[in-house]
Amino acid sequence: MAESVTDIINAKTQTALKIAQSQLQGSLYSRIVELREKLMSAIAGLEASIDYPEYEFENVSLNDVQSIIEPVIVSINRLISSFETGELIKKGVNTVIAGRPNAGKSSLLNYFLNYDRAIVTDIAGTTRDSISEPITLAGVLLNLTDTAGIRDSEDTIENMGMAISKRLAKSADFLIYLLDGSVAIADEEISIIKYLVSNNYVILLNKADLGLHYSCELLRQHFDNRLILPVSIKNDEGFFSFYEVLKSFYSSSVREDDVIITNMRHKEALVRARCSLKSAGIAIQNGLFEDFVTIDLKDAYKNLGQVIGLGLSDDVVSAVFSKFCLGK
Repeated sequence: MAESVTDIINAKTQTALKIAQSQLQGSLYSRIVELREKLMSAIAGLEASIDYPEYEFENVSLNDVQSIIEPVIVSINRLISSFETGELIKKGVNTVIAGRPNAGKSSLLNYFLNYDRAIVTDIAGTTRDSISEPITLAGVLLNLTDTAGIRDSEDTIENMGMAISKRLAKSADFLIYLLDGSVAIADEEISIIKYLVSNNYVILLNKADLGLHYSCELLRQHFDNRLILPVSIKNDEGFFSFYEVLKSFYSSSVREDDVIITNMRHKEALVRARCSLKSAGIAIQNGLFEDFVTIDLKDAYKNLGQVIGLGLSDDVVSAVFSKFCLGK
């Protein structure tokens, strides 16, 4: 609960706030409790058959246990997979603006920030180093970075800046490649874009107010047409479509009923629980005694409890006696 309160305080977007509030209201707690109850059913059944063979009750077979383990692993996998989304929403999407000199990269940064953060001139190669600022656009937190223009140059310092630009663009969560849409695009620039695009991206054709060149059609042969958008930074045109693309990648990826984890401690505990369940499955497949399976199931149960601050305690004994009415 304390972690959820902290996330609410530190939330920078409505989506981050929604996830933190959902966790505070018990969505993650309820999901983990549900998974632990399924495992406890299997643990109690095995413990009863091991420790109380003199009692007559319906035994829990190892096949029954396997049928319980498999869907629990599926649920754990979903939670683990949600961590990447949770991280992006909580800490922000690492976003890089890349392109050739004078395409308007620094102007785009200033446009998004609504103030002159980067120096803008008509001189190619003005930006020699990267400039980063956090900003929320369309409800998505972006860690926005303007980079040095990419071109052929004999300037040592400029080449160093371009090397950094390529590295940042290649590793970005979201790439905004800015083109001067009023001039023809060279084949080598298409190759550069293909090299840089590795995750989510959008190609903005700037200077649409000057009239777009026919070479835009060439782009559509190589990239997703939905992600090629004409804009005019100067006239503030075309950015509604950009915001819609941004929301489609990030904001819309979270549904009302989704349980998202945003804490590394939670992820690590879930990974340990999954590992223990897989070990239990292997023990069953290899025909090992119930004792070995039970040990792994208890480890998984304990690690799931660590996500929400619960331990093993006397849960096993209580479950055995309540389920099988032993001693009555």
